[in-house]
Amino acid sequence: TYNIPILVEDKLGNLSLKIVRGTEEKGLVDVALQMDESGVISGSFRYEHGEITGDVDFEKPEIAGLFSEHMPYFANAMREATGLPVSFRYGMMFIKKKMWILR
Repeated sequence: TYNIPILVEDKLGNLSLKIVRGTEEKGLVDVALQMDESGVISGSFRYEHGEITGDVDFEKPEIAGLFSEHMPYFANAMREATGLPVSFRYGMMFIKKKMWILR
C-alpha cells in the first residue's frame, strides 16, 4: 500500500494505492482519494477474463454527479491505455449500505 500526498488546484489531499499481487485477489487495484472539497472517493478495479471492471464510491453527491458526467471519458482513457474493455459501476457511500448506479 502506498500513501501519496497530492496537490490538486493548490489543495492538498491524500491518495492511497494498493496493488494486490500473488494471491487469489491477484489483478486487484484499490485506490482512495481524500480531499476536503471532494470528500472520499474510493475505487476498486479488477482485471479478470480479459476486461477491467471497477466499482467507484463517493462520499459527496455532487462529486458522484460530476463522475457520472465524465465516466465515458474515464472509461475511454482506460480503454486506450490498456487496449481492454472497461466498465464501471458507481454509487454513494452510506454507513450501512451502498446505492449502485450501473453504467
